[in-house]
Amino acid sequence: QTTQPAQQQQQGQVQQRSAPASSYPVTVDGRRVELSVEQIGKIVKEKLKRSPSIRVLLKQYEMSPDVIDDMKISIDPLSGKYAETDAELMRLNESLFRDGRFFEDWWFVPNHEIVHLLTRRAENPEYGGGFLQDPEESLGFCYSVAAELERGTDIDTIYNRVYPRISFHFNSEQDARHFFEGLLKKHMRS
Repeated sequence: QTTQPAQQQQQGQVQQRSAPASSYPVTVDGRRVELSVEQIGKIVKEKLKRSPSIRVLLKQYEMSPDVIDDMKISIDPLSGKYAETDAELMRLNESLFRDGRFFEDWWFVPNHEIVHLLTRRAENPEYGGGFLQDPEESLGFCYSVAAELERGTDIDTIYNRVYPRISFHFNSEQDARHFFEGLLKKHMRS
């Protein structure tokens, strides 16, 4: 997913370099400094983890702040977009660092992009994701299992009642089983 720099794009100001710079100007604690991509990435991660709104977001996705530590951050020449993010990597456009005011003027970009990272992880079984892409169906099955557990229904009966409907929505029996087991674990601990 991407965030578009419409104003820069309209003005034709997005320029491409052949290779990203080794350091970028940023303002930290009121001082303009040159930092490496790794140093900037560390600051971005720390700021995200300290953000009250991002902590709420992590709870909504039922993910630990460790997911932010595990994220990779790069600064690259990206044509026509501020950033792009998948389940592992947040790529920030180097144009956001030209004037040394990334944290003052462009801080909204990583806050937007973290949603894409969390969503990709939530969707992807490789990261323990929910497997079921349709949130309405996922929520429906979640409450189906919860209702049966509230009534005291045993696990075998729940499996026989609900699992066949869950497995219909999956291409992989393993993914369906993993999703069902995740629902049981989630509701049995609450």
